[in-house]
Amino acid sequence: MLRKITAVLLTISMSTLVCSPANALSVPKSFKELASAPALAKPGILVIDPISQTEIFANQADVPRAPASILKLISSVTAITAFGEDKVFKTSISSTEDSNTFLLLGEYDPWLTTSSKEASKFHRALSTKLIRAISASGANLSDVTIVFNGLFEKDITNLRTFYGKKVKFKRITRTEVKSFANLNQLAEINSPSLGEIIGFTLLWSDNTLADRLARNAADELGFTRDSNGMNMAFQKTLKEIDVYSTGLSVK
Repeated sequence: MLRKITAVLLTISMSTLVCSPANALSVPKSFKELASAPALAKPGILVIDPISQTEIFANQADVPRAPASILKLISSVTAITAFGEDKVFKTSISSTEDSNTFLLLGEYDPWLTTSSKEASKFHRALSTKLIRAISASGANLSDVTIVFNGLFEKDITNLRTFYGKKVKFKRITRTEVKSFANLNQLAEINSPSLGEIIGFTLLWSDNTLADRLARNAADELGFTRDSNGMNMAFQKTLKEIDVYSTGLSVK
């Protein structure tokens, strides 16, 4: 897939170039006019001859900029490299030996939702289904504590907002998760495949999803989930596919 994308991009980029009588590549006049157009807000542009690796055209190429949607592509490639496009993130709820304590355990599903409408429309995993499983087991939600690991803080905030003060949540570490014995899984929800999630991310330019995918990929590749870990994951992935990445930095 990456080779096909690269080939298409190369074909498009080469189609914008023209040859002078001396066989030197240059960009057409229309390209230069667009590069200086006020509507594009002084874009940073660098065009390189893919054969000689010489500079053909530059416009404020050395000015640091937020990489915007290009970073979404890098996050997506890194996630696919780490997990494969068929990866499905799972989240489960289990009862414990303490009748008033339940374990909410996830794989940092980047696409959880508390909205049944969004779950139906986009096939997203509905997190409230797990809380309903607790009620179905006979427990009173106001009496239980849900300890959790492997979920983004925003998704827990959404659950807290949905249920108000009726349900208590407490984050625990991975080490503490291992201390639970005799777990009884009550329910499990699954996200769509990673490939489908990435498709949505790129189509709708979803910054939150791109950030979550990058953090998950960094973790899977053995790095930390913070910006340093993401930078290292990006550098590793881009190096493996021979993409120049010097100067790339995520903060």
